[in-house]
Amino acid sequence: MNRKHKTYGHFIAMVVAMIVGAVGISAVYQTARNRPPIAYGNLSPESIAKFNKKMAEAGDQGSLFVLEQLVLSQWDNENDYGAQDTAGWTHIEDDRFIVYYKDDLNNVWKQNAQLTLRLANEAIPQMKAVFGKYTYPEDINGRKLPIYLPPTRSQYGETISILYGGPTDSEGSLGMTIYKVSQSGYLPMGIVLLKDIFDKNADFCNSLVVVLPHELSHYVYASLFQFSDDCVPMNWVKEGIADYVAGRNPQVQGQDSVDFIERYCDLKKDFPVEKGNFSNNQYWAGESFFNFIKEKYGKEKVNEFIQSTYTISIDSVLLVTFPNKDMHREWVDGLKTNAPSNQAIALTNE
Repeated sequence: MNRKHKTYGHFIAMVVAMIVGAVGISAVYQTARNRPPIAYGNLSPESIAKFNKKMAEAGDQGSLFVLEQLVLSQWDNENDYGAQDTAGWTHIEDDRFIVYYKDDLNNVWKQNAQLTLRLANEAIPQMKAVFGKYTYPEDINGRKLPIYLPPTRSQYGETISILYGGPTDSEGSLGMTIYKVSQSGYLPMGIVLLKDIFDKNADFCNSLVVVLPHELSHYVYASLFQFSDDCVPMNWVKEGIADYVAGRNPQVQGQDSVDFIERYCDLKKDFPVEKGNFSNNQYWAGESFFNFIKEKYGKEKVNEFIQSTYTISIDSVLLVTFPNKDMHREWVDGLKTNAPSNQAIALTNE
């Protein structure tokens, strides 16, 4: 069965190594008030190159790691792309989010912005439960999370490239989360959402109520993840978490799907990006694993697993969270018990 579908869009990470030089650590801005800098800022350019290679091998085409020094003014929302007079954006905001949109005669995009702002706030309690905390503006130098609603596909791609700082491939995605990480701290550039997800006839899996929490999950997870040589954010983990939070695929159905997981989805490695008729495997298979944990061990065990991935390798997470257990075997056996047909799960539209 063909499992190809639209993706929500991998997050685009620009992991930034602070060039300290003679200035020393005293010049470093903290992640938030009175908070020590994140671990990744202490890594060398060689470690960044190693990290970048690992992510590329894992199939994360959207991650870019560059050497750059961030300054505190970059956290100021007044410097947002959407705040520039020449960009043509207007916005609504509250204490946590700024939603940028383009005015239209029928106020359609204003209504979309209002809906986005409401749903973003409603997602916070779930984020806090799953991730252990939510990343508020006070955690990131007072920065509100920008959310962009481009009214056309071309402006969607253009907005992503501008936030990213150069050309990047957004084809086939429904949303993108873009951020920078350095010893200066965590700097979310913004979430960009494709216009199609606001269509009232959009499939549930491709709709705002699913895509927005998926992208918000990337925002929160990246802010809590302590990047290091031994702790690489596995694609199946971060995409599986995001789909789990969004509730995209509640259950894997079909023996072909189970067979694929049994053969190719090693929990200690990243799942293959494309394999036969199956694609975007980090998303649906990753979510399947977290759904399995929830069903067998409960939500709290899922949260414990997810929060353990912030600081230790996936091998260590499995050992600490499920000692003396073969979780891949348990996962597959659990799926086989609940796979009554040979039909794959419902696919999103191409």
